[in-house]
This record gives sequence, C-alpha cells and structure tokens, in this order.
Amino acid sequence: MTASTTPFVISVPLVMLRPNGNGGGVGLLYRKNLKMEQIKSYPCKSFEFKEVLLHSSASIILIIVIYRPPISVKNGLTHAAFFDDLSSLLEKLVSSTGRLLLAGDFIFHVNGPSDNTANKFLDLLSCFRFGSL
Repeated sequence: MTASTTPFVISVPLVMLRPNGNGGGVGLLYRKNLKMEQIKSYPCKSFEFKEVLLHSSASIILIIVIYRPPISVKNGLTHAAFFDDLSSLLEKLVSSTGRLLLAGDFIFHVNGPSDNTANKFLDLLSCFRFGSL
C-alpha cells in the first residue's frame, strides 16, 4: 500500500506559529485528498485563529480553529478581552452562509456548572446559536 492509497494520510500545511511565547499556536490536520483553502484571518489580541474553507462536491464548510492562551499577568490577557474578541468574530460568522465548524482549545472546563467563566463562554456560544458536540 502506498501513501497515496492509504486513507489516513494527512497534510499539515495550515499551521500558524506563535511569534512570541511558548506553546500554543494553531494547526489543522486533514487528509491529503481534501481541497482546503486558507482564508486570511484578521489578528486578534486575545486568541489565535485560522479560517479554512473545506470544498467538497456537496458543500463548502468554513472551519475556524482557535487557540486561547491562558490568562496571566505576564501576557496581559483577560477573560473580558477574550469574550469581546470572540463576540466580534462570532458576529462576523453568523452572517456567513453555508456550514460552519468552530473548533479549538478555549481552556474552559465547560462540564463544571459552577465555573462562571465557562458558563459565560457557553452563554455566548448559545446567543449565536452555536452548540457543542
């Protein structure tokens, strides 16, 4: 069996390396036979993200991959800034037509009902009619 016939061969050209700091960053693994188109994303102060269009014969899916660095005094990031930036991004996305997949590492423990910040995150997604899988 060759790499071209193996169904699990992936390609990794859609990577955004962090210009500073350690860890984090955004990447997307996908099968080589998928037609992917990277869209130029505008910069956000509180998180990193990439927008990619997945073209298929049946539809086009907009995929947004997000990484939110942890909040710290050193990096100056706040939950308020993250929610403002995410809200702005979701406002732009809600008007787009077609299918949308929002994925990433948001660093929230959404399974704990007592986490107010996680609840605010879920409420924001709900306001824009996003759900989790």
